[in-house]
Amino acid sequence: MATPSAYLMFGLSHGDTDQSIEDIDYAIYPSPYSSEACVYEGGANRGCIVPYVAGDRLRVGVEGGVVKYYRNGTVFYTSSVAPTYPLIADTTLNTAGGQVGSAAMAGELAETVDWIDVFAATASGYSSCVRAGRDGTREVRHRGLWCPGTGTRSTR
Repeated sequence: MATPSAYLMFGLSHGDTDQSIEDIDYAIYPSPYSSEACVYEGGANRGCIVPYVAGDRLRVGVEGGVVKYYRNGTVFYTSSVAPTYPLIADTTLNTAGGQVGSAAMAGELAETVDWIDVFAATASGYSSCVRAGRDGTREVRHRGLWCPGTGTRSTR
């Protein structure tokens, strides 16, 4: 996590309708109040479970069809809610300058990707790159990784 004092959530979702916390299906909220990693699923607080400090690596992942939450590679919570695929990276940033760092999506794609109506982006094969942007006072939500040397993000 790049900004430990920011109000933000990050995780995985089946869709991205808006920027509310309820829209993130499986999220980690690194609470700046308690310095604990809290788990939210569809907006429901499952608990603030494990302490974190700047430099900790917080992650939401799926293994064998089960969503798991990690701190520094160790599972601290296992969801009882089965995921609906496909999943995408999803965030909500509520602090100006708040950042999620080193975000990555990895794994095997279960289906062929067909790019339709690509706007303000480039797309080829299984990856795409979109320009980063701001909506004035806070960063616009993005999915995926930075495209090296381009100043853009990849949805790969």
